[in-house]
Amino acid sequence: MTQAGVAGRQVEETFRRFGSLINFAMIVIGFAVAAMTVGSWRTTQETNDAKTAEWQLNHEQLHRERLADVKEVQGAVNSRLSGLDKGQQDAGRAIDNLEQRLATVEKAVNTVEQNAALTNRTLNEMNGNLQVVKEILNRIEKKQGG
Repeated sequence: MTQAGVAGRQVEETFRRFGSLINFAMIVIGFAVAAMTVGSWRTTQETNDAKTAEWQLNHEQLHRERLADVKEVQGAVNSRLSGLDKGQQDAGRAIDNLEQRLATVEKAVNTVEQNAALTNRTLNEMNGNLQVVKEILNRIEKKQGG
């Protein structure tokens, strides 16, 4: 027999002696690798769950803070609108007051115009009467000697 034949035989004998032990070792190593893979996956899932829970808490806090900001802005807008409504009411009262005063002034102007027209008529009548009196006085003066 050659050296290759002897070596092959030794391998066969060794495999027969330890073959089942090698298979058993491979099975144990396979289970160990599977357990490590499952453990690693579980650790990753727990880490992800913790990160997700932390993110949810932070996100909820962000929404609470944003809601508080929105409420604050709404309060400021409502107070500004209330101020504008009050200002508009004051302006409305001022306009009503001005309209009343304008109506009073218009009535006064109409009264003054009527009085001016009446005064003009009276002055015209008096002017006519003075002309008549002047004529009469001139005739009397001529009769008396002048």
